[in-house]
Amino acid sequence: MGDDKSKNGRTSLILDGLNIRDLRDWETFVQRLDALVSSGGLRNIPPPQGHSPSPGDHWYLVEETGDIYFYREPGERNSAVWEKVDPFAPPKPQPPDNNVLKLDLNLVPVGRMRRSDAVSLLTRLYMLVGSGRVQEVPRPVHSAIGDPSESWFRDPKPELSTD
Repeated sequence: MGDDKSKNGRTSLILDGLNIRDLRDWETFVQRLDALVSSGGLRNIPPPQGHSPSPGDHWYLVEETGDIYFYREPGERNSAVWEKVDPFAPPKPQPPDNNVLKLDLNLVPVGRMRRSDAVSLLTRLYMLVGSGRVQEVPRPVHSAIGDPSESWFRDPKPELSTD
């Protein structure tokens, strides 16, 4: 069972000659993956501890060796991924999510900026106001800059009390 005809050998060859970012190759990959699962070479498992489940993410155990593979289906914002993983390694940091409704006010730049950046930021902030994730507040009278064109926003979540 140690040759390439073993279930593990087939697992290591699942990508042989394929670029799963190409639609036709991805379809072939999915057929190979399904065949390995059907034959018992792979078993779909829940994400290892510390890895949050996401739609389109799948984890597989190679029964013969105990190796774990991660598969992410291609989606609107990402391409397909198939990789052997160490389940005990900390999860890789995710790339920043550019979803406007997930903007963190703590990361928003403050102070003067180019007009194009300000318009883009203001558009995102008003989208957040519309979704209820951010509140627009009146400009304080004691504003340090005193620029009548400045806008003020706040996170509507109540501050945590320290008493």
